[in-house]
Amino acid sequence: SGAIVNMSSVMGRKAFARFGSYAIVMHGVSAFSDGLRQEVAGSGIRVSVIYPALTATDLLREAKEAEMPPPFRHMTPLSAGEVAQAVVAAVLRGKRRVVLPRTANMLLLGEALSPRIGDLIATALTKRRIAGLLRMSSGKTYHETIAGHPG
Repeated sequence: SGAIVNMSSVMGRKAFARFGSYAIVMHGVSAFSDGLRQEVAGSGIRVSVIYPALTATDLLREAKEAEMPPPFRHMTPLSAGEVAQAVVAAVLRGKRRVVLPRTANMLLLGEALSPRIGDLIATALTKRRIAGLLRMSSGKTYHETIAGHPG
């Protein structure tokens, strides 16, 4: 018995321009986790996948804003603590998938219904005002957040 938690990304369900290679890996993590969950069904082992959107880590520290995936340019990143809380909650509640922030589920639902809808939502997120309305931006961008962290 136990729990396995794999870390993917929102890009594990919806790829963005400029980050196709990253999306391939995250899609792989997602597919592996789905298959593993089915293989261990009934064994007492639970498998969860966490799909955070932009997170305040050093991953993109060296990237210029113009090199960021367009939907991420105005997003306020999640903190590592928020992601860690989601991991703990997934294990305690036996959740199979956790998407952060919750409003990112709208993007993934749109993508599941139609790639055209997913692309429209991703394009809409490139607008600061829309990202704010969807509570994916509080005004502070990734680079502004990371700049406040000790290097």
